[in-house]
Amino acid sequence: MKGFILGVAALACLFLCKEGSARLLEPDCGTTRTWHRVKRVIGGQNAEMYANPWMVLLFKDLEAKCGGTLITSRFVLTAAQCFEYSINKVRLGEYDRTTNPDCSSMGCKPPSFEIDIERLIRHPSFDLETMQNDIGLVKLARNVIFSDHIRPICLLVYQTAVRSFTSYEVTGWGKTKTNTNSEKLQTATLINMNRVICENMFGDHFNESKICAGGFNSDTCNGDSGGPLTAELVYGQIWRIFQFGITSYGLSSCDGLSVYTNVTHYIDWIEDTILRDNVFRFNNK
Repeated sequence: MKGFILGVAALACLFLCKEGSARLLEPDCGTTRTWHRVKRVIGGQNAEMYANPWMVLLFKDLEAKCGGTLITSRFVLTAAQCFEYSINKVRLGEYDRTTNPDCSSMGCKPPSFEIDIERLIRHPSFDLETMQNDIGLVKLARNVIFSDHIRPICLLVYQTAVRSFTSYEVTGWGKTKTNTNSEKLQTATLINMNRVICENMFGDHFNESKICAGGFNSDTCNGDSGGPLTAELVYGQIWRIFQFGITSYGLSSCDGLSVYTNVTHYIDWIEDTILRDNVFRFNNK
């Protein structure tokens, strides 16, 4: 068993062990109270209650429209297409949409809560028709205090050592095989596909700005847009969850392949947008 663990750690080190090759957007990120993640999502399973503290729901009034991820104490990352719904609230700390607080045999977590939105920031080159540059930032009306059930996911900044993964995990509350939105947060494992496969399937031109992923029994679907495509890696001698994609679009049958916005391709835009906002707030105090 010890040899297996060392082998897994060595594999992860292939991605992130080059000193100085990467840093985190938010240092206090990507860790959970859960020791392992259970393998919405079509063909998925219920996620563990504390396993995804960065997951958020985006609302238009009382109706959930999209998913997203907390990336700093003030910003949420999602798909730009979600802004077409004129979302006006973000819910944090959610797991089961039918209960509040959420409870298990181990006890109850603190209640979920909603925060107003100060500003929606689309990527300036987003195209709704082609879904190019399908990425956006939600600025919350106030800062979030991190805890066991609310914590940002990790994003890599200025990384040069991250290679392609063979598989990812995807998370969301979207439609399941019963064609209804999931009450509990779902997660599933997807295979990283060659971009040419998605290019042939959807007739799109694929470049580094997109990730093609899917599976025979699992995929993302309506309601999952804006949610994360993730992988678990060691950084600073700690296993952390990193976001590499944003759910964008897929087959109408929600079975097979989906396209994800490649977060690492847009990391400069993400960081620059957040930094410009911080400078603006400082200069206008």
